[in-house]
Amino acid sequence: MSGNEASAIGSLRAINSAQSTYSSSCGGNGYASTMSQLITPPTGSTSNNGFISPDLASDGVVKSGYLVNVDADASAATVATSYFAEAHPVTVGSTGQRSFATDTRGTIYFLNSGATIATGMAGAQVLQ
Repeated sequence: MSGNEASAIGSLRAINSAQSTYSSSCGGNGYASTMSQLITPPTGSTSNNGFISPDLASDGVVKSGYLVNVDADASAATVATSYFAEAHPVTVGSTGQRSFATDTRGTIYFLNSGATIATGMAGAQVLQ
């Protein structure tokens, strides 16, 4: 379980990094609304690589026993002014115990219960 949790934290860190690069390179200081936007190479790029690895190519992907999602702010169309990403265990107590989340601030939060963390991080603690 600890390896799965470490993978979930790593996925959220990768999302933070990808969102930062996306924002500064082609997002006009906005953020991707979906994981599929982060996997797509920028327009005019000579590379076939997007901003994030292919194992995180879509919302709702299961990676190392965790379900990983990205959500945009409610006002978002194509480019969002903020984002929220979360990873929660597929089976609490088996694939992982804690749930994790991050947002535009880049800080990673956790809940010991494994429950999905809501936008705004209510009840969650900062991961040290």
